[in-house]
Amino acid sequence: MNDLERIATLAALQVRLAPRPDRRPNLPSPRIMDALGGVCRAILLVAAMPSALTPSQKELDNVAARKRLERDDTGDRDCVLQLLLFETAYADPLATDAQLSGLARDIRRRFRAVLVSAANANDPAVQDGLRQFSPILARISRLQGAGVALPASLFKLLDIPEGEGFAVFARGWIGSERIAPIERQLTALEDEAAQPLRAAKIAEEARLAQELAAQRAQNEQEAARKRAELERAEAEQARARAERARKDRIESLQSAIARANEDLESEYTIARISRDRPPYSRDRQASIDRILARRAQLEAKLRELQGVSADPPAPMPVIAAAPATTEQPAAGSCRIGAPCPVIELTLFCRTRQQLNAVLSQRPGRDRKQVLSTLTASGDCRQVRAGEAFSWADPIIVIQPQGEEAAELAPGTLADGSSGFLLKDGILPRTDAAR
Repeated sequence: MNDLERIATLAALQVRLAPRPDRRPNLPSPRIMDALGGVCRAILLVAAMPSALTPSQKELDNVAARKRLERDDTGDRDCVLQLLLFETAYADPLATDAQLSGLARDIRRRFRAVLVSAANANDPAVQDGLRQFSPILARISRLQGAGVALPASLFKLLDIPEGEGFAVFARGWIGSERIAPIERQLTALEDEAAQPLRAAKIAEEARLAQELAAQRAQNEQEAARKRAELERAEAEQARARAERARKDRIESLQSAIARANEDLESEYTIARISRDRPPYSRDRQASIDRILARRAQLEAKLRELQGVSADPPAPMPVIAAAPATTEQPAAGSCRIGAPCPVIELTLFCRTRQQLNAVLSQRPGRDRKQVLSTLTASGDCRQVRAGEAFSWADPIIVIQPQGEEAAELAPGTLADGSSGFLLKDGILPRTDAAR
């Protein structure tokens, strides 16, 4: 048999050995017993064994499993297994009478020592005698399985007569005076054998309880350590998130302040291009004041995030147009064909048409929008005081739409960009031009 067949057979063996609900033996059908010529005595013995155990007997069962007469030298278990197979064969419609008769003869020959006739199996006297003897046999087998040394008088009871002598042996236990002394002797042996087992069990339970408590304490410590690590990690992550958010906010404020500075510089550049000098026109001054107020708010928030003192900072230098001067440059200080220093913030474009487009817009938002577009494309840029400009050709005059004529100086910046620069950026204005 393979493993699955063996497991299924053992399960069927337990079912076949189990007694009926009324604790009577679960005998095969009369037709099976008649065809087989008897029944395995193990079915009678197991049905008569007690189901309830004393505390000492339970302790012994923890050391050795109940034998239930599964002794290899008696053939009781093999007989029941063969009975199961005979019942299967008997129910097979393809089995012939000759086959079944031959199988029954072979079973009777092989298991004659453990077969009981149908008449004896159904004899109430045999079943009553077994109800007296089977509990004693079970107790003796349990002690033997637990390794307890048995007196010869008890050990001899394991040698059950074979064949039909089994029925005579069973009837001999009805009302026997031997039962009470044997049971007292068995009880003393069980209690004596179970006492150290019980003590060892108590000690083992105490040891296991101690180990369990230690393991539980260790688990709690480990859990507390992990919780602490998790809390530290969460706190660190929260701090990192807060710091990251703070840095992002600082960068955002710094970018906003830089844009405000660019807007302010653009306002001053437009004022310079428009020849608007302090005090500026009302609209331009209002725009400059709004930018300064916004920048002050952003700087205050930035100082708060950076933890800087809330004392008002020193006022930022205003990038204003250089005041007009009547002084003339020294002879030969700036001339065509020579490098000229830029003397004040001014505007440079690659073509004069681009400068004309900027100056032809109405001062304010329109002019600023055109200038921003040309600056973004790289066609125009603001040139600060101190940068170098190589004046190449004579002054060119353009006439912006709706504005005064403007003078442009052709030339090249220090980075090699060629274009046109407002002349006022390299030559001071004359009184007539102011």
